[in-house]
Amino acid sequence: MTDSLEQAKQLMNQIATWRNRAAMAKKAGLSDLEQQALDHVSRYQEMLQDFEGIEPPSPGDDPFDPAMVPKHPYPNAGAGAIALPLPKAEDESESEQ
Repeated sequence: MTDSLEQAKQLMNQIATWRNRAAMAKKAGLSDLEQQALDHVSRYQEMLQDFEGIEPPSPGDDPFDPAMVPKHPYPNAGAGAIALPLPKAEDESESEQ
């Protein structure tokens, strides 16, 4: 059982490594290397799926994959901005009448 756990961890580490390489290639503008790295990611995910008998993790489920952050956030986004008007409290509406 320990060997199978180690094998699964190695496959997950390979997936994380190739995802990182794909990200570096994308940042450098090397689309051909990015595609090759993504092909490796797919191959290792298939191996992990065959090994464990489960679906491969989606990109959002990877603990090594950071959350997406917009490059240019909206200038008025923040805690002070309210998108919709809040309904008035019942005691406020009674005092206005």
